[in-house]
Amino acid sequence: MLTPALREDVVVHPVLFGLGACCLLLAGAFFWSAAGRDRARFRTTLVLSTMATSLRPLRGALQSKVRAQVGACFLMAAGLLGGLAVTVSWQLPAWLLPVGVGALVGLSLLLLFLQNRYVENAMRRYVQAHLREFPFSFEDNLALTREIGDLFGIGGQTEDTVESYVHKLRQRLGLKDSPSKLFGRRTPHYPV
Repeated sequence: MLTPALREDVVVHPVLFGLGACCLLLAGAFFWSAAGRDRARFRTTLVLSTMATSLRPLRGALQSKVRAQVGACFLMAAGLLGGLAVTVSWQLPAWLLPVGVGALVGLSLLLLFLQNRYVENAMRRYVQAHLREFPFSFEDNLALTREIGDLFGIGGQTEDTVESYVHKLRQRLGLKDSPSKLFGRRTPHYPV
């Protein structure tokens, strides 16, 4: 039975207790999905001083951070509902439990959808800020260049050459064109 007495005069409210348990389960699900998203592979890249070949570790780290924050919110809500379940003596209808559980599950699905949009926008901001601060050879890292282009909505056309694709990507990112390899790696004498 869900209403065991802690003391003679304290009774656990089953609806609030059930909603708290649902929040606790959702918090666990978010924490579980946040754990270990390609961190070992990315750390190996850092330790061996090799270049990252994908944006996947960045996406995984951002998703992990957001899911952990959502899990912490659900954990806090579970604590509040659990505390209310033993301290208040409200008369809540029994139908509130399934409706509340449905609302919490719907909220978690909405948060997953919003999390994906947030992560994509955050990735664009971080990648653009990094590329504006540090030089990057798009021509020498074609797979990563394609992934960055896809992130910023630049699809490759069949008639695109590497140079034209990189030029479009640099324009979208607000970067200067790289110095010509024909004349060596030096700063051009004309503004771009």
